[in-house]
Amino acid sequence: AEACGVPKAPSAAVLAEILCAQPDNAKSADFAVTLAIELAARIREGEEKPACVMVPTATGVVEKVQQVYIDDAPWQQNNISRLHPRISAEDGFLLGCTSVRAELIRQCEDDSALASMSMDSAVS
Repeated sequence: AEACGVPKAPSAAVLAEILCAQPDNAKSADFAVTLAIELAARIREGEEKPACVMVPTATGVVEKVQQVYIDDAPWQQNNISRLHPRISAEDGFLLGCTSVRAELIRQCEDDSALASMSMDSAVS
């Protein structure tokens, strides 16, 4: 964080703001990983999680946490953004990411609900 000219122990809000401003390139990916890990540490210490949090993906792109998944199902090759591998699953969850498995379950439940609604309307 000091590299950006912010205090040695910036608040979670400042870290989140800097993270959101990171360009999408390999050079800034390392910096974004460091910022995300620091942000998770601030949240762990009791600071409030900022409303808008972005994290680096495995490809080095910085995206909103709602669009990035913790890779707990590496055999799944679906086209989703996965959390950068240097960020722990614990930190990913603190920052607001969902796991790949949880997303697969949600998709199955949505498919089941949709199929159930289709069958209900066919009976009517």
